[in-house]
Amino acid sequence: MFYGVKIKKNDNGNFQVSCRDFPDVVSEHETEEEAKEFARSFVPGVMMLEYRHKKKAIPLPSPPLEDELALYIPTKVQAKILFWNFIVSNGWKIADVAKKLDISHVEVSRMVDLTKDKASIDAVEKALRSLGGSFNLSIIQ
Repeated sequence: MFYGVKIKKNDNGNFQVSCRDFPDVVSEHETEEEAKEFARSFVPGVMMLEYRHKKKAIPLPSPPLEDELALYIPTKVQAKILFWNFIVSNGWKIADVAKKLDISHVEVSRMVDLTKDKASIDAVEKALRSLGGSFNLSIIQ
């Protein structure tokens, strides 16, 4: 899974970071290196603030364009995104999932926290399977 992130130099000399899949979020930085560093954390951070905290499904990525930086999303984060979207698509809250799985609210929160590494991919998969879903992995070259 790759999100296309665009870094472009503005007329004022600063560098703007944006992503077509998250059109409401744009950031500006003094140097290109700062912009690239921000881009690496941009997608997970935006997902947490703009989607997960607002209880909305996270947009899946559009294919990156030639003039965009293809930002790879690690497999565990991909699993968390898909699990979160599964929860939202079923109209559940974290508390609902915790009750269905007979685990704590904190444990479920860790499974959908995109910025911290507190839940294993195995735990996310087990929870998803228990709720009637499954992952379908593929390799892209």
